[in-house]
Amino acid sequence: MSRRVVPVSTLVNYLKKVMDENPVLHGVMIEGEISNIRMPYSGHWYFSLKDDHATLKCVMFSSANQKLGFKPENGDKVVLKGDVSVYVVDGSMQMIATNMERS
Repeated sequence: MSRRVVPVSTLVNYLKKVMDENPVLHGVMIEGEISNIRMPYSGHWYFSLKDDHATLKCVMFSSANQKLGFKPENGDKVVLKGDVSVYVVDGSMQMIATNMERS
């Protein structure tokens, strides 16, 4: 019996490719509560979206968040639209939000 061993980066990049090519994961709309929001000098927003059963890491780049009429805070309930992908650096799943509305 042979076994196939691959480097971590190969597996993570493969998973990213699979997720990025899956149309179900593009333009997804999800609802939840903002937590752990960070708004560094870069202008990008990093936060988690959570409900009672799960948490998802999210990023909203400055090109998208500048179009919003509000700045979210921890505890805000929102609806996000965006694409689910893998952040290769740490192998985590995340949503790249392109729009946000209060729910």
